[in-house]
Amino acid sequence: MAKYSTVDEYMAGLPDDRRAVMQALRRTVTEAAPEASETIAYNMPALRLNGRFLLSYEAFKNHYSVFPWTER
Repeated sequence: MAKYSTVDEYMAGLPDDRRAVMQALRRTVTEAAPEASETIAYNMPALRLNGRFLLSYEAFKNHYSVFPWTER
């Protein structure tokens, strides 16, 4: 499994069919939190705001997941 250092690198490594969905998801989450910065967390694309984790998202073989932040 490749280790990604940027979201662009992660996206480039996806198969075409999954890349299209993930790029749409990326646009949605970055538009929803325009002040957040993109990063890689647990080898997945993630968003942080003021240093705090907001969410990460991943393209699996048979599904997509969004992992929101929670205090609990």
